[in-house]
Amino acid sequence: MNKYQTSQIRNIVLVGAKGAGKTSFVESVLFTAKLTSRIGRVDEGNSIVDYDSLEIERKQSITSKLIVTEWEKTKINLIDTPGYSDFIGEVVGAVSAADVILFVIDSSNGVDIAAKRLFSIVSEFNKPFAFFINKMDSERADLESSLESIKELTSGIALFQLPIGTGADFKGTINLLDSSANIPADLNDKVKNLKTELMEAIAESDEALLEKYLEQGSISEQEMTSAVSKGIALGQTHPVYLGSSISAAGFDSLLNSMVRDCPSPDLLPPVKVKRPDNSEIELTSDANGPLVAQVFKTTSDPGIGDIFFFRVWSGTAKSGGDVYNANHNTSERMGHIIVTRGKERMEIAEAPAGDIGAVAKLKSTTINNTFTIKNNTFVCNQISFPKPVVPMAVKPKTKKDQDK
Repeated sequence: MNKYQTSQIRNIVLVGAKGAGKTSFVESVLFTAKLTSRIGRVDEGNSIVDYDSLEIERKQSITSKLIVTEWEKTKINLIDTPGYSDFIGEVVGAVSAADVILFVIDSSNGVDIAAKRLFSIVSEFNKPFAFFINKMDSERADLESSLESIKELTSGIALFQLPIGTGADFKGTINLLDSSANIPADLNDKVKNLKTELMEAIAESDEALLEKYLEQGSISEQEMTSAVSKGIALGQTHPVYLGSSISAAGFDSLLNSMVRDCPSPDLLPPVKVKRPDNSEIELTSDANGPLVAQVFKTTSDPGIGDIFFFRVWSGTAKSGGDVYNANHNTSERMGHIIVTRGKERMEIAEAPAGDIGAVAKLKSTTINNTFTIKNNTFVCNQISFPKPVVPMAVKPKTKKDQDK
């Protein structure tokens, strides 16, 4: 795995109702990036992402997964989340660690009741979000209806792509921001009109750009491109992308858009953390700043034991270094920092501000804990996980069964 700076990182969490195609989305990303030789299928039980035996049996995601992808000299940390409401805690943890929420919508259903309920939960995080209308190769694909249902959720919706064909004829997408695809003659007028609409939506996110647009009637492609990330970061622009996660059609363009449009951690507002005296301070994503990283997820692996996934908000976490657990007032030795891609684990030397990593074999750390420096401690605000409807605990019958 190459070494990446904060500006070269994108943290995107996939959220959507059950069956929208989030896991298949990740499979298509890996295939398009040439990290796999085939697109895994959830329904066939050969998905790289849903590899747990229970997930294979149920043919659905049960836990969130960190999937690292490299594209155009950029590291994309994708977090796939379950769509079933019983596992909403996995979604909450993943959303808290990500920078951009990509809401996956089934083109046949649009934003249904389950999707609306999920959107209302994740929108409370006040994070930038975009939409991906999936299954454009479905016979029942309805772009106009899906787009209208998205516009009912929020303002600032902007269509960034236009499909080339629909249903069985779906071949890919035209990127409206730069018109990178070859445009069929019968779509020229439609592309021109939609590009004007997109230009207006982007201009509205920047006062100076809007003034120029109103005076001159247009803005350059370069000006639009540079304004997109800012508009998304401020929550003023919400792009809508299109594609098919079954065939990976349109995913080359989609990955280019994710790198170009989604803001890097250093372009986002600073995070608020607390000092020991409970006063708040804002920290930017500065790799040279004081270390502040928060554990947002834990899991267990039979081979290496408990694994702790963390997001670095400031400073740099280094493999083999000592960190201070500000919640438990204890020191921990950071072993090998890893990133994951399904079952595959890759070691990295360090995780700079804005990055997401994982570490195993910690002694005193639990979920929601903050890694910091002993003489300069900060504590992240606690992630508010939903309370279980039916609390339940499993305890060993004998001391001999404790490790099991």
